[in-house]
Amino acid sequence: MAGQDRWERAVLSGQSAIATALICIVVLVTLPLLKMLVRLGALVGLASLYINNPCREPSTHHKAWEMLLAERRRRIGERNAKDVSNLNVISLIKNAVNDTTGLISGQRVMCDFVFFSFAYIDSESGVDAEYFALGAMGSWRIVEMAVLRRLASSFAMGLDGMASGIGGDGGTGSRAEPQG
Repeated sequence: MAGQDRWERAVLSGQSAIATALICIVVLVTLPLLKMLVRLGALVGLASLYINNPCREPSTHHKAWEMLLAERRRRIGERNAKDVSNLNVISLIKNAVNDTTGLISGQRVMCDFVFFSFAYIDSESGVDAEYFALGAMGSWRIVEMAVLRRLASSFAMGLDGMASGIGGDGGTGSRAEPQG
């Protein structure tokens, strides 16, 4: 136990203080640089995905559009089959009106291709969920985004509630009036 006593009683020498300072400087300087390098790598990766995105090439637009419409028709068929099996007449009528209105107004599916090569599809008729995402990195797989959308909106509502609960303006930009 003599070695342990030596470490407990030893005064910090000049060399170990310098070493500690150098380690702190390396950590304080290197970590932000490392974080910047990771972000730069992510941006380069996103840019390459955008440049190599098959959706940017006009010849693939028709294929993507047909794929999206086929998926939408499949979901409408599943929804209608479920409503028929549950004898949900009101839902069938409402969905038929929504589908017909969407077809007449030409707003069946709206695509918005964002920077990192995903397409968010806003379905005007209530097919399972309002938002889907089309991954355009080689696999034309459709991923449902409704859960993420619900989580994001509930998180935003929670933040608004917390802001108004602690006397904030709830995101409206106005100042809280004193009570009394």
